[in-house]
Amino acid sequence: MKKVTVLMPVHNADKYVGVAIESILNQTFSNFELLIINDGSTDNSATIIHSYKDARIRYVENNGNLGLIKTLNYGLTLAQGDFIARMDADDISQPFRLEKQVEFMTKNPHIGVCGTWIRTFGANSYTNKYPTNSDEIKSELLFQTSIGHATTMIRKDIIKKFNIQYDPNYSHAEDYELWTRISESIEFANIPDILYRYRIHNQSVSNAHANTQLYNARRVRARELRKIDIEPSETNLTLHTKLTRPSNVDIDSFLNAKEIWLHKIIAQNKIIHKYNENALLNTVKNHWLFVCNSNTKHGFGVWRRYQKSDLRQNFITNNSPQIKFLIKCLIKI
Repeated sequence: MKKVTVLMPVHNADKYVGVAIESILNQTFSNFELLIINDGSTDNSATIIHSYKDARIRYVENNGNLGLIKTLNYGLTLAQGDFIARMDADDISQPFRLEKQVEFMTKNPHIGVCGTWIRTFGANSYTNKYPTNSDEIKSELLFQTSIGHATTMIRKDIIKKFNIQYDPNYSHAEDYELWTRISESIEFANIPDILYRYRIHNQSVSNAHANTQLYNARRVRARELRKIDIEPSETNLTLHTKLTRPSNVDIDSFLNAKEIWLHKIIAQNKIIHKYNENALLNTVKNHWLFVCNSNTKHGFGVWRRYQKSDLRQNFITNNSPQIKFLIKCLIKI
């Protein structure tokens, strides 16, 4: 039977680490080691961790606070499993998470990294339904991360083959940087099931280190655009990810600039052939819909602008996101 190493760094997480540990110990898949690396915690995290006597827990202490990236890289060298699953010390894995991921990875040996869908809880609640197809996961990486870091399971032999390490120069966007770096060598998948619950609180990375995360994610996007021979200016990079109209630009000008930019990406990819053309087109269309849907407060003109574009998605059912988009435009919300 395949063995899983669940890699869980811990730094001052005494409020939540017990629940995180229990969510792994209560997995329906039992052949795992829970590798807990205490990264210089100064609270009661160590005491709480030591209160669990399960033999599958493997506890390691760093010599001081090394930071998440060094701790993750250290954990990759210590892991003994055939698969390495990530786990954050303030989150919850659903009971069937490891079982479903191991089953999927066993049935799909060409997949190197497998994530799942996420449901957040705490200060905010929403569902991240990441793309499931490898080509679409890769094309989505041109805009944003498309695989939830803490949900991932990666093959140990992939780590050895490509000498995979997180890059310390991309703090708080280290996963996004890694996925883009290895995307030309391996295949990805996301299981379309909510197998992970991500806690939103003041100390979570998305809140506590938002500016650093945004800056380094911007660097990753610039690097990806260069791979299709687009050298982006700072203005281009802002337009690339901007969803809502800037205060000093009218809505027609913004949407026109956005559409021209998206067409440029499609055209360049046809020359370079980095991304699967159909997957990238679908990704771009989804992005265009999301941008227009984010500007519905400007009224029905946004809907007309969307309908005139050849980047619009086709209607499928009455429950299409486009129906909700039209209603929002009509009532300007």
